[in-house]
Amino acid sequence: MHMGTMSLGLRFRAIPFLISALAITTALSLGQAPGVTDDSILIGSCSALDGPARFPGKQTLLGATTHPHSVNGEGGIFGRKVQLLAFESIPIPRPAL
Repeated sequence: MHMGTMSLGLRFRAIPFLISALAITTALSLGQAPGVTDDSILIGSCSALDGPARFPGKQTLLGATTHPHSVNGEGGIFGRKVQLLAFESIPIPRPAL
């Protein structure tokens, strides 16, 4: 069976989300986890959103927001809505301090 590059690329992009879902499910089964409430699951992202590396950082964020929208449209994870918080990753030490 031939797998096109698009389907292979989608599979590789799905791996981090599957790992996240597994980690969240495990955390929920062990008790209350940080960022998890009765009605939401909070996920953080740290990417370059400004400066010379902003293009790949913004593309990563765009891809990362697509999955939670899809999951939330289907009722969330165990009824909890997934929220993504994006933070700037400043690669220059001086402004980061």
